[in-house]
Amino acid sequence: MIKHYVIIKDNKDDILYLKYQKLEGFKFKPLNNLDYKHGVKVTTMTLYKPELIELILKKKIKNKLVEYLNLILEDATDEGSTDDAGYVRAVLNDVTRYRQMIINKYRRYLEEKYVELLLEKISIIEEELKNKLVYLVYKDEEKEEIKETRRRR
Repeated sequence: MIKHYVIIKDNKDDILYLKYQKLEGFKFKPLNNLDYKHGVKVTTMTLYKPELIELILKKKIKNKLVEYLNLILEDATDEGSTDDAGYVRAVLNDVTRYRQMIINKYRRYLEEKYVELLLEKISIIEEELKNKLVYLVYKDEEKEEIKETRRRR
């Protein structure tokens, strides 16, 4: 694997060497949803410009938060995968994991004020998921009680 890159300018005799070991950047795997006939399939990408890193991270974070919010906003009375307490527990664990990823990985690339606001939003999402989990557990217990009373009659 190439560990450095050489750029030669045509108008001057200057040669610029970039050593990637010393550059700090953000590595991520882009989504490859399109089929390229004659293109290059990118497996990993590293960004070095701070503005681009912040832009990409904010977009990724926004999409993930919208995904969590959609789960919360789905009606708990609907029949589906979100009506299961185990599923909500798994999502709650995922939110906790995501919080740790933001603290450990994304914090150095984002502004401190934005990170604090983001962690506050995630704590609100966690509380709402916990409330939904309590509601689902209570609803399951209530269904079991109704079944028990019907069996006794």
